[in-house]
Amino acid sequence: MWQGRCKSVFPCFKKGREYESQKKYLDIDGKEKIPDFIIHLPENRHYIIDSKVSNLDWYDYINSNNDVDKEQAKKRHIMSVLKHIKDLSEAGYSNLKDINSGKELDTGEFILMFMPMENSFQSLANESEKIRIEALKNNITIVGPSTLHLAMRIVEQMWSMDKQAKNTKDAINIAYKIYSVYVINPSQRS
Repeated sequence: MWQGRCKSVFPCFKKGREYESQKKYLDIDGKEKIPDFIIHLPENRHYIIDSKVSNLDWYDYINSNNDVDKEQAKKRHIMSVLKHIKDLSEAGYSNLKDINSGKELDTGEFILMFMPMENSFQSLANESEKIRIEALKNNITIVGPSTLHLAMRIVEQMWSMDKQAKNTKDAINIAYKIYSVYVINPSQRS
């Protein structure tokens, strides 16, 4: 379900070119890994987006009618998020190889952990800071729908700047060839 939401965050990205969804990769030990999304960046770099956070305890928290149940559900939710951070840090996503080509993916130093219900993280107040610190220690950045959208806009801008740089380089090469033929070596004109 959340993957459909993620796809709507980057509608102008083409699958297979700017991103992959649920594609199989191999880790350093040859074990199969299936991140939810791999976002391709210029210069053969990649971001991993993964989300397997359970929202059951969050639902219990917001739907509890008494303070004791609410507090217990909140603690379970925090533990669930912290467990997912630990699981992601141990997932082996930093050393992935394409299963078909064997080519290594430069996935950078961090994973984007997507939490589809933004308020399930933000409303934890003091605990959310503890969770954020734990995530940073494990090279994980927690994103919700709004921050994921912002991150994808930045990626879109990176691709745009990369294309502009390539077009500029091509234009300079063409201009140099014309200059060479007409100014430096006019005898080579055909």
